Amino acid sequence: MANDTSIIVNGRKETLKTNEVSFDDLVKEAFPDCDAGEDIYFTITYEGGGRKSPEGTLSKGSCVEIKDGMIFNVSRTDKS
Repeated sequence: MANDTSIIVNGRKETLKTNEVSFDDLVKEAFPDCDAGEDIYFTITYEGGGRKSPEGTLSKGSCVEIKDGMIFNVSRTDKS
């Protein structure tokens, strides 16, 4: 069983009961009321991760191992 892990998503502290987080989970945390259609794109960057992935970009369909204090920035872009 995973311990509680505190991360920061778009400046807000979130506590998760898992060792990793997915792209889709982060989008839901950042934009809980967003109805993602074909014209909406998300970009996720992170920092403060472990040795394997200290920083980077998370792509759709992927996940990353998390650690306490890790910072995620989730941005939303409308297709124009």
